[in-house]
Amino acid sequence: MSFLIIRYFARSGNGVLINDRETPPSAVEAAECPTIKALVGMASTDVQALVTHNWGLDVSAPGYYDPQISFVQFGDNTFAPSLTFDWSNTNVVMVNKAVGAFSIQIIVTLRRGNGPWG
Repeated sequence: MSFLIIRYFARSGNGVLINDRETPPSAVEAAECPTIKALVGMASTDVQALVTHNWGLDVSAPGYYDPQISFVQFGDNTFAPSLTFDWSNTNVVMVNKAVGAFSIQIIVTLRRGNGPWG
């Protein structure tokens, strides 16, 4: 049974406040936020979670590994080293794991780079 969850968190000095929301920030909201966080929960049957940042990075961004990705485990699981991340989409970061391997909850933090897009 799949229980894929993605909850978004972001705030800016210009009034954008996203706290525990299921929908990703809009492009207008994302433009105000240099950092976007997502609580990602994946069941053992889930293989991918799509974390949408909506920064609209240009096609060169993945070549510079933008946005910057960091994550921490949430809870007491020990399987996070088995995760991989994919930057190939300029509005979405893909979190990948092997099917049937484990259930996991992580907090993914995305930081926007300083390229020509922002």
